[in-house]
Amino acid sequence: AAQAVEVAGATTDSSALTAYVATGSAGLSVIDVSNFNKPSVLGTLDLSGNNVDIAVDTARGLAVTAAGSAGLHIVDVSNPASPTLVQTISFGESADCVALHDGIAYVAVGASISTVDINTGDILQTLDLGNSRGSTLVDLAFEGDTLFTTDQNGTLSAIGLQGGAMSLLDRLTLSEGTGRLVGNGVGYIGAGNGGTGGFLTVNVSNPADLALLWGVDDNGLAGTAIALNGSGL
Repeated sequence: AAQAVEVAGATTDSSALTAYVATGSAGLSVIDVSNFNKPSVLGTLDLSGNNVDIAVDTARGLAVTAAGSAGLHIVDVSNPASPTLVQTISFGESADCVALHDGIAYVAVGASISTVDINTGDILQTLDLGNSRGSTLVDLAFEGDTLFTTDQNGTLSAIGLQGGAMSLLDRLTLSEGTGRLVGNGVGYIGAGNGGTGGFLTVNVSNPADLALLWGVDDNGLAGTAIALNGSGL
């Protein structure tokens, strides 16, 4: 079953769209979604572990999947019809989320973030947010050169990258919130808990001074995942 998806365009064909799907214990699938009414599977790859998140660097032809206890898989997707495992990196704890930025994978491992050079597989740094009363991380996202995380306790953290090294800039404890999306200086935090929903908004324009903008207006809305459509909705 599909656990996470990332859709990427092609530099050579503006009409081409490819979806890269983390498929749990099945591994990874690459799907041509250029025609939304008729998607077609281009290639699949069996991978160990429970692949629950995915990120893609189309310029390098590489995808990474967070595969739980199996670690982080680096996959060559330069040929979508024949994705190939390049390397697997283990962390000793479950890898549950991943984001990519400038050839570096940022991997949520428990309450820590580990950075991995996807060209070499080297682990570069580990930042333990548990030392700042953090709990298990549940989501990661970039806005510019700032990484934002949320954890099981609903804490939003802003991580700066100075000279390639991670440092904690600020934290904001929210009354609720898990899934998160950041865009144009605003963080949208899904507040779904299986019973109620809705979302919160946070001013993240100054990552060193996070501030709640608005709480949940309507908890009848599903709020475990959020996507923006560019129209203000």
